[in-house]
Amino acid sequence: MAKQKHDYFSAFAQQIELAVKEAELLIDTIENFTTAEAVREVMDVAHDIEAQADEVAHSNYNAIAVDFITPLDRDDIINLTHAIDTVVDRIEGVIQSFYMTDVHHIPESAVVLAQLIKEGCQALQEAIGPFSTFKSNDAFRVAIMKANECEEKADQIYIDAIRDLHTKECDNPVRLLVWSRILSSLESCCDAFERAADLMGSIFLKNA
Repeated sequence: MAKQKHDYFSAFAQQIELAVKEAELLIDTIENFTTAEAVREVMDVAHDIEAQADEVAHSNYNAIAVDFITPLDRDDIINLTHAIDTVVDRIEGVIQSFYMTDVHHIPESAVVLAQLIKEGCQALQEAIGPFSTFKSNDAFRVAIMKANECEEKADQIYIDAIRDLHTKECDNPVRLLVWSRILSSLESCCDAFERAADLMGSIFLKNA
């Protein structure tokens, strides 16, 4: 019996689905936050999602090592696989930071950034269908634009939040340091999904 051919597009979709799950877990963690210690249990769930995402990413890497013909340029498969995996990794890192730095409250700016992370990941999910066919349509373009818009909104929220920290929390250097780092990590999650969206856009143009 011939070996079943690896489906790279299905793997991309699985990766994005796991990114959405991780983003939803981040929002749930923030909305139900009580103590940093309580986040310890959530970290196990986050790590399980990240491990699943790693398995899917490795399935792409393993397949590309042996496939003679691939549906996309090998570099494009590797880069997009890594870009989506990075989204999951960074979201998990934010959840871990709540526990590691023993936060006592969650500022509104973090809530908004987390929501934008989820929306950005959902935009990738909306884009993956038309991306797998390379048939030009408005749905793909709109989804990619949505991801970019989410990242742009996150940039402004991050700038304002950091300024608020330095003007309103300057008497609490520990809180200033901790939340400067966490907010930076949240913003980097947005950079990560925008990177994935931009790669999808460029690969789409090459193959449409």
